[in-house]
Amino acid sequence: MDTGKNIWIQKSSRVIKGLIVSYLVSGAGLLLLALLLLKYQLDERKVSAGILAVYILSGLSGGIYMGKTAERKRYLWGMILGSIYWGILMLLTIFSGAGTGIGGKGAFLTLLICAGSSTLGAMVTGA
Repeated sequence: MDTGKNIWIQKSSRVIKGLIVSYLVSGAGLLLLALLLLKYQLDERKVSAGILAVYILSGLSGGIYMGKTAERKRYLWGMILGSIYWGILMLLTIFSGAGTGIGGKGAFLTLLICAGSSTLGAMVTGA
């Protein structure tokens, strides 16, 4: 019989694996975006759109993973994953010294995008 501690370890392990999936997709997407920027000298608007696309694809991929591995409450687990992804992203941005550069509204919008795309990813795998 599973104890509360074992269940917590299983669920946190699932979230960590989902975050790894999301950040692998982020890394690949940002690398591709950097190569496109280098080759085509993209303007700021196109780079911003590319970053937004990377956020969405990362959230979808992590949400799909969470939706496939969660037995119940897939939507909630997708939203939790996206929110944690956003939190880590904001912490890394702040601690890197770059600052968020987007203000409170932009940070909230980014949270909605990350959590929403992860929730959507979990929804497409739903029962």
